[in-house]
Amino acid sequence: ESYVRWLQWGVFSPIFRTHGSSDNEKRMWMFSTFAQLADAMRLRDAVVPWLYSLAAVTHASSYPFIRPMWFDHPELLNSRQSLESQYYFGAAIVHPVTEAVDAATQVARIRTWLPSGQWVRWDGTGSWAGPTEITESFGIADIPVYMPKGSLFP
Repeated sequence: ESYVRWLQWGVFSPIFRTHGSSDNEKRMWMFSTFAQLADAMRLRDAVVPWLYSLAAVTHASSYPFIRPMWFDHPELLNSRQSLESQYYFGAAIVHPVTEAVDAATQVARIRTWLPSGQWVRWDGTGSWAGPTEITESFGIADIPVYMPKGSLFP
């Protein structure tokens, strides 16, 4: 599960690597979660053109495309626990799942803060008016990414 979550986080970061320095197994096909690992790899491939576009904007403007929530909302600095792990990726908000799934329900519950505006889950399964805090359940295959309503996900 940790390896899946690591790759899911890597989809929405500038560097995407599947290796490490420990002696742990790294070959994706050796894991029972291979389907989820492969899904993360395919999603990363789909995100690469977006990543290049975001990097070009950052190069031209010096405005970082990956930034902590407080970067755009300094008034919230140190005010909410959920802001520690969620971040902006361009206009999207990514909130990596860092909690283990519950053994009984097979989902992890996380709380995410959404700023002012209309927000939708990138997979079209939810819509919210911000500012608000939401708590959602995510299975091993789910990646919490929220987009401003009307924006396109690559």
